[in-house]
Amino acid sequence: MKIIEIIAEMAAPQYIHRRRKYYHGTSTESAARGIMEKGIKPQVYTSKRQLTPVSGRAYVTGELGYALMYALGGDFAGHDVSHHLKNSSKDRYGYVFVVKGTELGDIQPDEDSVGEVIAHILQWNSTPKEKRDLKQIGKYWSASDIKLFKNILKDSNAFSQLSQLANYDVTDNQKKKLLDGEYGYYAQVGKKLVKKMSDELKLKLIKFGMHVANEGTMIPSEVWRVDKFRSAELKKDGSNFFDIAERIK
Repeated sequence: MKIIEIIAEMAAPQYIHRRRKYYHGTSTESAARGIMEKGIKPQVYTSKRQLTPVSGRAYVTGELGYALMYALGGDFAGHDVSHHLKNSSKDRYGYVFVVKGTELGDIQPDEDSVGEVIAHILQWNSTPKEKRDLKQIGKYWSASDIKLFKNILKDSNAFSQLSQLANYDVTDNQKKKLLDGEYGYYAQVGKKLVKKMSDELKLKLIKFGMHVANEGTMIPSEVWRVDKFRSAELKKDGSNFFDIAERIK
């Protein structure tokens, strides 16, 4: 295959992706040191388990709050976890890496994000039109999920393509599992559907707010360390993260 043909098959970031910042979080010092030395590197996986990430991809997100969850080791922002840490062998500090969009190579949406959006679309489409109220349907969704879904609803072409994928490429059993909120099936279905998406749709979904699976190593431009003992002070969306965390690089 010619080089020009390979390039044509890549979902190359557009200006809108390259001008943004992305984030990556880790809750351990050893992993953080590895990233500081070698960058955020794609991993190779041989496991076929549902939740195994896509081999050859490294993950970042445009949502600081999502990276913060990984830095804290869970959805702990706004909660005091000091009593769990005092007698624990877990590292006291978490780390968030800032990545410039110019570091992105061949990109596609995070498979978990794809599966979760498909679940939301199934839920939306199964609701009678006169009862489609996002405040009700999405009352248990995160703020970033609602924002992403609103962006998809505004783009009739993207919504139509995702609905077709949901209708024709997801089995009845998978639909049931998605609607039941089984996270493993988000990943399983997402891996399957991302292979069927056009590059145009992939890039749109990332622009709308989906997390990113990148092919290639990314070198962070900034490294921030956060004290997990201060988790109660942090806002879930990460809006005060840089006021509380310490920049170390």
